[in-house]
Amino acid sequence: MDASDRVISRAEEDASPERFPIHSEKAIEEHEPMARTATGSTSSSSSSDASAVERDAAMSRQPTQRDDATNLERHATAMSRIHTQRSQHSGTVGASLKSRTSRKPLPAFGAGKPFPPPLPEREEYVVEFDGPDDPLHAQNWPIRKKLITAAMLGFTTLTAAFGSSIFSAATRVVAQQYGVGTTVGVLGTSLYVLGFATGPIFWAPLSELKGRRLPLVIASFGFSIFNIGVAVGKDLQTILICRFWAGFFGACPLTVSCQLAPKCCL
Repeated sequence: MDASDRVISRAEEDASPERFPIHSEKAIEEHEPMARTATGSTSSSSSSDASAVERDAAMSRQPTQRDDATNLERHATAMSRIHTQRSQHSGTVGASLKSRTSRKPLPAFGAGKPFPPPLPEREEYVVEFDGPDDPLHAQNWPIRKKLITAAMLGFTTLTAAFGSSIFSAATRVVAQQYGVGTTVGVLGTSLYVLGFATGPIFWAPLSELKGRRLPLVIASFGFSIFNIGVAVGKDLQTILICRFWAGFFGACPLTVSCQLAPKCCL
């Protein structure tokens, strides 16, 4: 390695110290005393520089314990799942509310009590998966469990979406049966869609706080009950009210299943 190569190598080390942590520190420590020491001949200085570069290169090839620990922690699958979980958390229940900063001092606690210590960061309370092989993660489930879960979620989603438009075929019949106009008969479909619009406001936060299973079970039970109420209703008021609540409960499979399906992909 001649003088020009050494200059280029040291320039790369100065530009990217994070790539050459050991090499850069060693080169700086050895470069300073060499600059202060006057060499007697050109051959001796060149040989010492060559030996120093070779020694530094050999040391830079040896990975440190810190680098090994960092590589083990930064598993590609684990990091991807952690970023996805944090993004969903920060966009839902973990979103911070921004309020106007008060300029008034805090009132005293009284009795000479000091203020309590501040609460820790929210990040310390975020629950994450235990590595890429965590059995609780949906992508690590057995194929049988994935298929059964996907079939149940797909069927409930299909039923909820099918129930929104199936009533429109009987709009004229319902209006004629109960002696109302067609505009009132269309309310059977409109109120169901209104329940679709208001349902996610409740089911989406509940699924983030209580998990996916509890909202799905409650919503499936309520969806079935109110659809039975529509089928056996004796007056138009009962049918319209039950249609709204059927749409409200039917919105849960649409909301929660769309969140769970990408996590349970095959």
